[in-house]
Amino acid sequence: MIEWLGAQQDDALDGVLVRMVENHAGLPCPAIKEIQLWTGMSRRRVWRYLYDMAARGLIEIETIEARTSGRDPKRRRMRVPGGEWTAWTNRSHG
Repeated sequence: MIEWLGAQQDDALDGVLVRMVENHAGLPCPAIKEIQLWTGMSRRRVWRYLYDMAARGLIEIETIEARTSGRDPKRRRMRVPGGEWTAWTNRSHG
C-alpha cells in the first residue's frame, strides 16, 4: 500500500512539473522557489527529482556552466520532449 501511494504521489508530481515546464515555454526557467510552491517539495529534492524525470524521458534539461563565479554556477533550461524550451535561468545575471 505504501509503495502504491508513493507511485501515485510521483505521478501527480510528474503531472504538475510537466505542466509547469509547458507553461514556462519561452519564459525564464522556473526558479527553485517557484517549483517548491507548485509541488511542496523540499529544496534538496527539486533538482534530483527533475533529473529523474529527464532520465525517464518526461522532460529535457539543458545545463551550461557559468564562466564567472556567482551564487548559482549553472544555468538551465527545460522543455517537454519536442516542445519549446524555457528561456535560460536568469539568476546568474548579477
